[in-house]
Amino acid sequence: MRGFHRRFQLSPRSSEPIFKQGACRLAAYDTDQTDQINQIDEINQIDQINQINEIDQINQIMGAKNMRQVAKFSLIIFIIFAIPGLAIAGSATLHWQPNTESDLAGYRIYYGTSSRSYGPYVSVGKNTTSYTLNNLTEGQTYYFAVTAVDTSGNESAYSHEVSKTIASETTSSIPLPATGSYGMIKGGDQSHVNEVRFSFGGKPGNLRLSYRVWDVDVRKEVQIILNGHVLGYAPVTGNNKWGRTHTIVLPDEYVNDSTPNILRFNNTYNPPKRYWWGVGDVSIVGISTFGIPLPATGSYGMIKGGDQSHVNEVRFSFGGKPGNLRLSYRVWDVDVRKEVQIILNGHVLGYAPVTGNNKWGRTQTIVLPDGYVNDSTPNILRFNNTYNPPKRYWWGVGQVSVK
Repeated sequence: MRGFHRRFQLSPRSSEPIFKQGACRLAAYDTDQTDQINQIDEINQIDQINQINEIDQINQIMGAKNMRQVAKFSLIIFIIFAIPGLAIAGSATLHWQPNTESDLAGYRIYYGTSSRSYGPYVSVGKNTTSYTLNNLTEGQTYYFAVTAVDTSGNESAYSHEVSKTIASETTSSIPLPATGSYGMIKGGDQSHVNEVRFSFGGKPGNLRLSYRVWDVDVRKEVQIILNGHVLGYAPVTGNNKWGRTHTIVLPDEYVNDSTPNILRFNNTYNPPKRYWWGVGDVSIVGISTFGIPLPATGSYGMIKGGDQSHVNEVRFSFGGKPGNLRLSYRVWDVDVRKEVQIILNGHVLGYAPVTGNNKWGRTQTIVLPDGYVNDSTPNILRFNNTYNPPKRYWWGVGQVSVK
C-alpha cells in the first residue's frame, strides 16, 4: 500500500502497550501517527518545562520568604558631605537607619566609581549604623549602597544609592591664621562634629603652632595631626570652658616646604558620639618669630614707664639643649601668687613669686627638666599673666637666661 511504511521501536514499558514483549513493548505505527506522537511528546515536554519553571519560581519565592524579611529591608542610607568640616577629604561617612529584625547579623557596605558597579564589600556588625571609608581619591566620584544580612547568611537587596565627589584637602580646610572658633561648640559653630581641618602654605624649618581648645574632657579626646603625622593631644580643659593658649613645635621634617600643609584637630570620640568640643585662635609662625632669643637682658610686659607691648604674655626662645637646664629671671609688680605662670613647650613649670607693688623682685632660678626640654629643636618659654586679658594689670619679666 502506497504511502504506508511499517516501523518498529523498542520503548519502555507503558501502561497501554500495543504488544507486550517482556520488559519492553514492540510498537508499530504509521508516519502520520509518528507526527502526532511527536507533537504529543513536544507538548508533554513543554508542560514538564513549565512545571519545572513554576517549581523554580515557587522555590525562589519560598527562599525569599525563608529570609524572614531580610529581602524586604528598606535601608535608608545617607551620606554626610554637604556640611563643612564633615566633608573630610579622602573619606566619606555613611549613615543608615537600623533594621529591627531579630535575626539581623550585620550589614555590608558596597562602593565603587560607577553607579551600581561596586567592588568588594566591607562587613560591619548589626549594632553599627555609620561607617567612614578612608583613602578615597580626591576629585573622584564614588557611589555607595548598603545591604543587610541575617544569621543564615541571606542578604537583602541594595539600599538606594548615594554618591559623593571627594573634595581636595586644601579646598575643604580653613586657611591659617584663623581667629574663629570651630567644632561642636554650645552656642557657637556646630558644623565640625568630628574634625576641624586647617591649611597653610609651604614653609621651611621648624614652626610654632598656637591654639586654644574648648570643653576637652579627657586626655586623648582631641588629637593633633600634621600632614598625617600625629603630634599629640590637646590638653584637658574645664567643662564648657576655654583653655589657655598652648604652643607646640612643628618639626621641620613634618612640614612641607613648598606645598600646602594640612593641620587637623580630630575628636577621637565623634562619631559615634557627639561630644561638645572646639578649637580656636589657631596660628602658625616661623622660627624667626618664636620669641625673644635668650639670653635676654631687657624687661618686657606691661611695665609702668617701660615696655607695654606684652599685655598678657612674654615669649622667649632658645635652641635645643640636652639634659636638665637652669632658668634665671626676675619679675616686676606681681600682686598675687598665681598671677604669672611659667610654661616651657606647653608644660606648666609653676608661678613666679609675688613682689612688692611696682617693684622688681629678686633673681629666681628653677630647673627645666630634661623631659620638657627639646634636645635638637627650638624651645619656647612663656611668662603668661593669667589675669590679662580681660584685665590690664601692670607686670613684667626681665633678665631671663637659660644655662
